[in-house]
Amino acid sequence: MAGKPGRKCTICGHPERAQIEAEVQAGATLRNVAQAHGVKLGAVFRHMKNHAFIAPIEKFEVEPEPVQEAPAGIDDDDIW
Repeated sequence: MAGKPGRKCTICGHPERAQIEAEVQAGATLRNVAQAHGVKLGAVFRHMKNHAFIAPIEKFEVEPEPVQEAPAGIDDDDIW
């Protein structure tokens, strides 16, 4: 006897799918996104885990800017 097939993703068929994904990718909490769009927290979690593509954040090195010396005749006390 075969088990029942899995349920369809409610977020994949949601009219605001792109907005839901964008909000999560922008850093909004899953709970807040779910409440804002009237869907269940678990549905947002499963969708983001299984169906949404999140581009990896590239790591890069940033060169520190050189420290500029104060012009002649100006003390640190004059700046602060």
